[in-house]
Amino acid sequence: MWTRNMLSPATRGLALVLSAAVLSGCGSDDDPAGPGPGPGESSSISTVNVDDAAAALIGGAQHTIGTLGLGQEMTAPFFYIYTPAGYDASSADGYPVLALLHGFGDDMNYWTDGVDVKTLFDELIAAGTMDPMIVVMPNGVGGVIGSWYADSPVFGGYATYIESIIGQVEASYNSNGQRAIAGLSMGGFGAFHLAMGGGQLGLEYDAVISHSGPINLGGLLNPDPYYGGLNFPQLLLYEASTAAGLGLMQGSLATGCTNVLGSDAGLSAAILELIGDSVNAGFTTFTFGAAAAFSPHYGTPLDFDMLADFDGNPCNNTTYPIAPANADSSEWVGVNFPIQADGQLNTAVWEGVWMGAVDPMGRLGGLAAGTKVYVDCGNQDELGLSDDTATFADAAGAALGTDFTYETFDGGHEDMIGARLAVSMAWLSDLL
Repeated sequence: MWTRNMLSPATRGLALVLSAAVLSGCGSDDDPAGPGPGPGESSSISTVNVDDAAAALIGGAQHTIGTLGLGQEMTAPFFYIYTPAGYDASSADGYPVLALLHGFGDDMNYWTDGVDVKTLFDELIAAGTMDPMIVVMPNGVGGVIGSWYADSPVFGGYATYIESIIGQVEASYNSNGQRAIAGLSMGGFGAFHLAMGGGQLGLEYDAVISHSGPINLGGLLNPDPYYGGLNFPQLLLYEASTAAGLGLMQGSLATGCTNVLGSDAGLSAAILELIGDSVNAGFTTFTFGAAAAFSPHYGTPLDFDMLADFDGNPCNNTTYPIAPANADSSEWVGVNFPIQADGQLNTAVWEGVWMGAVDPMGRLGGLAAGTKVYVDCGNQDELGLSDDTATFADAAGAALGTDFTYETFDGGHEDMIGARLAVSMAWLSDLL
């Protein structure tokens, strides 16, 4: 398995470019790991080191978005854990465990610094709308910026890694056996992916919560009124032809297709700028990150059609190299794109992998019987997820019945996340 700690210094530089334009979370103060506050004491958020066996699943080291941007060395993997005020390690009642997953382009610091979940959860618990619970916040940075909480044979076993962290917490803290998983955006997808058997440990969850998660991937092919009626492949074409000034995929917007690789058999400066430009090229960034998780590629340079275009037609190329896997560049890691360079679907990857093995909407039957599900999405979601989520809600309502709850609100992708967590935590507490 290829993992980031095996990269050469030059390839680490590539990782910096990939994340340069992504909004980073600020680092939070590291509290000493421990069993949490005692009876009568205030709540705490502690930093806990990941067990060695679990850390090995992602190569034994991790970056956060912040350390990527600063070029700092990776650290031993760790996570944050919230223990409520008056946490009692010997109480016979124990506490539910909630895993809280961050979104693409962020890390676990989003919850501590961006949302301040300690204050939020303290207030909700004090008001009686949220039950005291243990909340674990792992790091999902991996692959290309975001791991998508998936097990990738070349970018790291992040689904099993998250499951292992949950197991570590339940073994070390006073868990009562109740378990839930929640997330925002990529984390909302990850919550479903793990609950549908994405990891190797097969953990089951009493509840799954998705805030603005991309949980209906098939909806990406529908015209999006938020983006002038363009669909996902068309948006990729548009970004590639405008944001970088060099066509990554130019089939429908210009005559012919342009191979964007430089003469050094590495990704050109233009495509690196495009991947890292989360403002002007968010769909390209999303696709490279998701492909690293769902449809990665490993092999010699001749195994990548962007390096060895044997049929002489760059318009049908789909396999992009990202970084050398060894010192002499005889092997590379990269991605199988779900879309060809001319904007047509790569059927084998799109239907066989993304829709067949990954799409949560197509895997509703993979949820354990009795799992309760909560989903929300804003009606002004700037990633175009509003209609897609409504379609998911129709399917989930039919499949899950009263086990499914759907909420919508006036706002965008991450708007009012504190208020939305207050609603979902009240729902979860009523359930548990």
